[in-house]
Amino acid sequence: MPNHFEGNMNTLEKLSYLRNCSPFDKLSPAELMQVADSSDIKRFLPGQIVLYKEISITHVHIVVEGEVQYREKAIQGLVGAEGVFLHTTLIDNIVAGDSGALTLVIGRGRFYTIINECPAFTISLARQFTKTRGMYASLEADK
Repeated sequence: MPNHFEGNMNTLEKLSYLRNCSPFDKLSPAELMQVADSSDIKRFLPGQIVLYKEISITHVHIVVEGEVQYREKAIQGLVGAEGVFLHTTLIDNIVAGDSGALTLVIGRGRFYTIINECPAFTISLARQFTKTRGMYASLEADK
């Protein structure tokens, strides 16, 4: 289990981050409100594991402060979506960067609901998957 500290962020603050994060920027105001209401906030210390390798990914993270890293490369925005969507695992851990990370967390069930009900979100998400190619176990062999 990750050793993180819970943070406090109200719904309006969550909305602000979601509006500025692709593919969530494709959602209507009402849809954004539902996502904001159902998301949690997690704070990770520097070097702390955000998503574990070789373990099924059950949540997506939206980095709102700091950064997370995969193989020492910084990642901003949406993290873990491809693993949830394709039911695959990471080849290496994703960890909080040098200043730690604050993330909005959305569970797999809510994420699937968004995918099923919001075609513009899904198309935008699919376009982002080309950026994360090679991070996930089932995709490594395709390289």
